[in-house]
Amino acid sequence: MENLKFSTLYVYKLSNENLRGLIGRSCDEAELATTAIGDLSNAALVRLRTNLTLFSAQVNREQKSVLTETINSYRTECNNCFSEIKRVDKFECKSRDNTKKAAALMLDTFLKPYNNLSKQTLLDQQESTKDMLEKFNANTTLTDAAHAIGLTTIFDELKTANTNLENTYNLRNNEIGTRTESSSQLRPAVIDSYQKFCASIELAVEFLPNTDIINLMKNMEELRIKYHALIPQEETITEEEIEEVDTEG
Repeated sequence: MENLKFSTLYVYKLSNENLRGLIGRSCDEAELATTAIGDLSNAALVRLRTNLTLFSAQVNREQKSVLTETINSYRTECNNCFSEIKRVDKFECKSRDNTKKAAALMLDTFLKPYNNLSKQTLLDQQESTKDMLEKFNANTTLTDAAHAIGLTTIFDELKTANTNLENTYNLRNNEIGTRTESSSQLRPAVIDSYQKFCASIELAVEFLPNTDIINLMKNMEELRIKYHALIPQEETITEEEIEEVDTEG
């Protein structure tokens, strides 16, 4: 029998609304086939539904806040600034000007641990960006390197945007209630449980196949394809491809 596997889906790149749509509909499909998927997959399904319920409730509360749109705007600004920094730096790494090339290579080494900022949860992104900027501004060699390739202003803009993001995020949390976890804190758990549930379905189809579980996998795969199409094309390329695009400026 053909070894069935789910197609690649960068779940962490889905918006909160699309993430809960994908997982909610996958749970609905799976709950119609509980007698066919086995104990392991059923246990994974129970955990997935529990985590989804917590995540969805928090997303609902946050969406009702008038500050959510402002937060999204600041986050987009942060992502755009950091993307611009990486693009310029990668381009200058191949500069024929040896001074600019040396500055860009130094900055590139510093930025590498932060390459995936936009893939982090909202809270982690704020904290990682703040950490990066503090280290950057405390090192005159790095600030001089950024100045040499024309990135000083963009770094300043990133700092302003991240500060605005952090302040507005905290305001919304206070508005909603400090006793509740934010959706960004709940995302990792729901994504992890979804991926583990999908893995359990793949194993069940491989080792204990039956018509119902094969049909479930096909239905879940259709959902993955549908939600994959909702991710902007530039967000689906690999890190290697990102670096190649950035190098070309």
